[in-house]
Amino acid sequence: MSYERIDCRLCGEPVETQLKLADTPIANLFPDKPMAGEFYPLELRECIRCHHVQIGHVIPDSMLYGASYKYETPTALRPQFEKRAKELRSDYPEARNVLEIGANNGLFLHALSSAGFKEVVGIDPSTSDPLVWKMPFDSNAAVLVHERVGDIDLIVANNVFAHLDDLRAMFAAIEIVLSGSGTLVFEVQYFISMRNAGAFDMIYHEHRDYHTLRPMAEFLRSAGFVMTGYEHIDAQGGSLRITAKRNGIEAVLPREFYYWQGFRHTIETEKKRFSMPRWKVPAFGAPAKAVTLIHHFGLQDKISYCVDDTPCKQGRYIAGTAIPVVGRDVMEKENPGRMLMLSWNYESMIRRMFPAIEFIVPFSQRHKLAA
Repeated sequence: MSYERIDCRLCGEPVETQLKLADTPIANLFPDKPMAGEFYPLELRECIRCHHVQIGHVIPDSMLYGASYKYETPTALRPQFEKRAKELRSDYPEARNVLEIGANNGLFLHALSSAGFKEVVGIDPSTSDPLVWKMPFDSNAAVLVHERVGDIDLIVANNVFAHLDDLRAMFAAIEIVLSGSGTLVFEVQYFISMRNAGAFDMIYHEHRDYHTLRPMAEFLRSAGFVMTGYEHIDAQGGSLRITAKRNGIEAVLPREFYYWQGFRHTIETEKKRFSMPRWKVPAFGAPAKAVTLIHHFGLQDKISYCVDDTPCKQGRYIAGTAIPVVGRDVMEKENPGRMLMLSWNYESMIRRMFPAIEFIVPFSQRHKLAA
């Protein structure tokens, strides 16, 4: 069962509810029967002191990442991973080895290996790759890594720190295995970018934290690290790539502004735009964020099916709905002229693949919702 988190995950102070969305099932459940999936409260809370934002109701890892967990890193990202791995090899030429926390199906891990690191280790509790250690990264795992490889020169963690309920335990494990001069490079979705885009569908139970720079920098200091650099990147609709070391000069951080009232207004405005037309179309993509969008906007009866290239999702359903997930063969047979784009963070790639299809894109003024 879920439980409420009433203290800040970064500094321990109380949090206050700022945004409530429709109750949803576990986003990556993808049941094999229609309408399946238990619903849980979905809301964001903000720390009254450091202003970190986090999910209000926490679902245990055993329920989120059990046998029913269906997320796999898209193979379409392989060229980006190969490019990024080469950049890391160039940026850290003295690094002998690299550890990837949250390696998933191993795509980035293999790219790191091909880039020339002497030894690569990947860890993920829900991996499908036989070369990735299938376990959570905690202090026990860190000890095992240290026994096998020794001190780690470079640790990478992409879209991992939003998923943890105990960030301090994660950094205690990192402290065990990272060398004294080693570097941690991690990516997290940037809450400011998400808020500015109105992209509330990135809020689901698996995403427990919604990061900004200042709370994260303060947390890193408390954990014995320094945020030595950061950059804004386009991943996940807007993310931060942060560099941290045990010692160094802390990066100069900007002032960050966001207003909850404006965020709530943007969501309600978009909801009204989707509730007016009378249409039923197929959708492209069955990402986890689709569950939030579909349930909060009430699109259960407006989507005929979702096309997704992930084999383990095909033949299943969007949680809490009767919307089936199918392969491209169904779309190619039907040849739809119009589709709802649920994987909007890959918009440019999808448009290139299907130039003849008119796509309805959430959070974009470019689409028309005609009856």
